[in-house]
Amino acid sequence: MTAKDLKNALLREAVQGKLVPQIASEGNARDLLEEIKRSRHSELVSESKNKAKKEKPLPEITEEDIPFDIPENWCWCRLGNLAEIKSSKRVFEKDYVNDGIPFFRSKEIGDLSRGELIHTELFISKKHYEELKKNYGVPKINDILLTSVGSIGNNWICDGRDFYYKDGNVTQICSNDFYDPNFLTSFLSSPLFFEQVNSSVSGTAYNALTIIKLKSLIFPLPPLAEQKRIVAAIEKFMPLIEEYGKKETELKAFNEQIGTFTKKAILQEAVQGKLVPQIATEGNAKDLLEEIRKERLSHGLDFAYAKSGKRKSKKETALAGSNPCDISDDEIPFDIPENWCWCRLGEITEITMGQSPEGINVGETVQGMEFHQGKIFFTDKIIGKSNQQTSEITKIAKENSILLCMRAPVGKINITDREICIGRGLSSIIPFFNVDTMFLYYLLETLESDFNKKATGSTFKAITGDIVRNQAIPLPPLAEQKRIVAAIEKMLPLCDKLGV
Repeated sequence: MTAKDLKNALLREAVQGKLVPQIASEGNARDLLEEIKRSRHSELVSESKNKAKKEKPLPEITEEDIPFDIPENWCWCRLGNLAEIKSSKRVFEKDYVNDGIPFFRSKEIGDLSRGELIHTELFISKKHYEELKKNYGVPKINDILLTSVGSIGNNWICDGRDFYYKDGNVTQICSNDFYDPNFLTSFLSSPLFFEQVNSSVSGTAYNALTIIKLKSLIFPLPPLAEQKRIVAAIEKFMPLIEEYGKKETELKAFNEQIGTFTKKAILQEAVQGKLVPQIATEGNAKDLLEEIRKERLSHGLDFAYAKSGKRKSKKETALAGSNPCDISDDEIPFDIPENWCWCRLGEITEITMGQSPEGINVGETVQGMEFHQGKIFFTDKIIGKSNQQTSEITKIAKENSILLCMRAPVGKINITDREICIGRGLSSIIPFFNVDTMFLYYLLETLESDFNKKATGSTFKAITGDIVRNQAIPLPPLAEQKRIVAAIEKMLPLCDKLGV
């Protein structure tokens, strides 16, 4: 059961008369309701006889209206029978000043209801406030303010400070000697209140609880002394529920992250050679890397030339040798097994840097091919087609190539299931033979933070092609790469379940 469920259960018990025992000597709520009626009638008559005539009686409560049984010494009434309910006098935008008496809207009442600090943005002058106070009255201590538009139900008991509030958005329930304001706010926070509100609110663009509808809500009224005992009981239990809620929030946050943490830990173990055992018969990654280098040279490419994408001449190829790329100790973040080796990403992959075609917007199609840039690919959103003339496209990511975000979000990766045109926000990475694509994909996942640390730029952060090509990576033998991928893909579904 959640903290919210516990709170709702506590308040439901409270408004049903099940939280504290009934005491006969505390009297009967029906007598209390009669006192309220006489008192309110006298007030209306003293204010204005015409007003007393205009006061429209609220509908009688029928058996069909009653949602549950209450104790014999309680009674049902309409909320409008319990207290005067009204709103404020209209304050116009031209009446706002830079400093003076705070002017509260729904936002401020919501903040106050949660016990949060408020930073009032609107004020009216002291003179204007005094005029409103004299002619129409202002909220007094123990009056209740209730948000009635949009986020309905936030409530706050006035503490005596000087302020005024926005009409329509906030409703005022005036205090009297016949109800405890804390008991009433318990009702206003209970499932009974919201069940009635949800069946009666109106509004085309937003929900609104009008004064008429608020007055018509039915309310279970206990004797005043029992109201106070119920409030005391709620105040005893509520801190425990709030503490439970904090622990629940912490646990939820932990549960949401545990899957991610576990996945990261698995991938980190994988790239350090700790996820599966090493098998001597699978060979040595140094020999694998040498084969890759020779294959590159046979096609007229080596690592140095991969930076520019140029091919070497036959003479240059013959003189180049294997072109090893030394990696300093400072670049090596952890130890790897003896049959693994360190190399640079550009040595074992073909990397294509994206370039935006002229006259084309992200998400459009270029000569029948989708164009993607950075994060757009990761939402897989195609905006539309282009009818503009464009230059010939050359920056193409082939099917099943790994895509790396070069700009924010730097380091994010994906695999394209189709041939696409890539812009400057992406690079395409295709491993050479004897390098497993999925192993490289999981390896690149572990490098996101490294790429982010190396990103530069004032307008937006980005990494260069040289940073990607020169990234030091650990390389295992091919057979072990495949065993690592199999182990990872067996474990990842369990990580997803942990995060549920």
